[in-house]
Amino acid sequence: MRSSLIMLVVAGGLLATTAAAAQERATIRSLADALALADQAAPQRKAWAATVSAAEAEVTQAGLLPNPELSVEAANFAGSGEYGGARSLEVTVGLAQPIELGGKRSARVEAARRGVVVAQTEAELQRLDFIQAVSEVYAEAIAAGLAVELQRERLALSEDVAKTARERFAAGKEPQIQSEKAALAQTAAGVALDKAQRDFVAVRGRLAALVGQEDIDLVVDPAWFAEIGSPPSPEVSLTESRTELAQLQAELAQKQAEVDVLRAEAVPDVTVGAGMTRYSDTKDTAFIASVSIPLPVFNRNQGAVLRARQEAERIQARSEAARLELGADLVRAREGYAAAWHEADSLSRVIVPGAERAFAAAREGYRAGRFTYLDVLDAQRTLTDAREQLHAALRGAHVQRAQLERLTAAGGGR
Repeated sequence: MRSSLIMLVVAGGLLATTAAAAQERATIRSLADALALADQAAPQRKAWAATVSAAEAEVTQAGLLPNPELSVEAANFAGSGEYGGARSLEVTVGLAQPIELGGKRSARVEAARRGVVVAQTEAELQRLDFIQAVSEVYAEAIAAGLAVELQRERLALSEDVAKTARERFAAGKEPQIQSEKAALAQTAAGVALDKAQRDFVAVRGRLAALVGQEDIDLVVDPAWFAEIGSPPSPEVSLTESRTELAQLQAELAQKQAEVDVLRAEAVPDVTVGAGMTRYSDTKDTAFIASVSIPLPVFNRNQGAVLRARQEAERIQARSEAARLELGADLVRAREGYAAAWHEADSLSRVIVPGAERAFAAAREGYRAGRFTYLDVLDAQRTLTDAREQLHAALRGAHVQRAQLERLTAAGGGR
């Protein structure tokens, strides 16, 4: 596989109408470019920020004091006798202020702050999921681009073999059936190339949509695709996969804070009031004061507290289950990456070079008349299969590594 950069710009059957329109397309040369473009243009980023901002607004709301109440009361008017008209009118104007007891305000603020942590961890989870999605689609796009090159090489090999078969048939050294088979193989290679090009256009469109673009120019780098690093270390442990657990722990802390809020709400508040009464008949005024306290005889919020406790226990159980599931996911991702890595390593070091040597020897021997067309066809199929196996193994390794990095929160744009 060539190490030079290959620019594969497939227009998807539509050519740019002007040079200016082509220049507007973003160019992605690496995974880091794709992630940076996604971070700038993808609408998901605004949604994550809005989620956290909404939770922060809840903190502000939770810290506000209860509003005072203004009351106006008119009495002893429009009746009969001396209370007819407005002669005996009494007008009372009062102002009452609820006073929260039991630490309600501080408990609400703490619960809201816990909610901010939950929103932040949720946003981080979504960000990591998005990075994984971009990484996987980028790897698939590079794989699709290189699949086009593989099919072009296959077509070139088929054309070379078909040319040799025609020459040997013309010289009377090969039956016509062999020349026709070679021509069919060449046609099949052309069809496969056309499909590979269409597949590349499709996956490139998926990558463009994911990074918030209508279209992109993608530079396909064979060196990046062939570089899959070292096999995963068996010491990768669940302690490195902490984002999901942190999110559950944040939810648990928020629910426990909500239990404190509900307990505080069981403490009755005091409402104090003050006002003034104006007597129309005597033109006198008098001040009034009031204090009211609910009596928690029947409703002490016990049902809501019990429900919140049960929900906290449910989250605790989910946290324990998630720890086990994450451990299993980590093992699967690590073993999947290791399997793909070892397969790609064996194919690139041993199998593909051996298949290339065998095909070269068979082709030269066929030209010299030492091998039959079936020998060449078998060697060509072996080489094509080996290259496609290597291509699939490399693609699988990149996808598996993206999943492993997602679980260990080790992504970042290779």
